[in-house]
Parts: sequence; C-alpha cells; structure tokens
Amino acid sequence: MNVTTNHGGQQTEMILGGSLTLVHATALHQHLMEALDLSARLALTLDQVDEMDISFTQLLCATHYAAVLAGKQMTVTGDKDGIYGRVRTAAGLVRTHSCGRTPDARCLWMEGV
Repeated sequence: MNVTTNHGGQQTEMILGGSLTLVHATALHQHLMEALDLSARLALTLDQVDEMDISFTQLLCATHYAAVLAGKQMTVTGDKDGIYGRVRTAAGLVRTHSCGRTPDARCLWMEGV
C-alpha cells in the first residue's frame, strides 16, 4: 500500500497505490480518517492501485458516510485496469439509487455521482 497526501486549502488529495486489501485495512482506515479531518473535501485517486478487495470498498463507504455526517465532500477517481470497477461490481456496489444512509440521497456507489 502506498499513500501520498497533498493538502491545499479546502481540499485534500489522497493518491492511493499498490495493494488495498484486508492486510492493509487498519492502516488505510487511519490514513482516510486523518485525510478527512484536514479539509472540507477529500479527493481519492486510484490510478496507481494494483490490487484491491472488498475491504477497501467497505472503508470507502464508511469514509463517505463520515464525510456526509461532517458536512464534507468525498470523490473517487481513477480505475487502473478496471480493478475498482470489477471489485465494485463483484461486491454488488453499482447502484442507481441511494442506500438511504445519506440525507441528500447521494450514495458513493450511484452511477454518475
């Protein structure tokens, strides 16, 4: 797992790389929570990710929910070799409607969000 964090003004960009699997879940959770605390917007970039599993999607969901509760925004971009898309699909996380946990009905897994 590789994590690079760039903080500037109202946004924190976190570039993730390498293996984002259960083995790294505790450390990754800590990085995500620290990055979320830094600014009003957290932008995650996945272009350098080589491997991920469902634990990563669970961490993303929890981080997004924490962001919503704190009145912050979170985005996810990049999908090297379609890894992120395949894991989302396998986990059943391609949605057309909100999960209902977010007050504005905007779910991280909704297409086009």
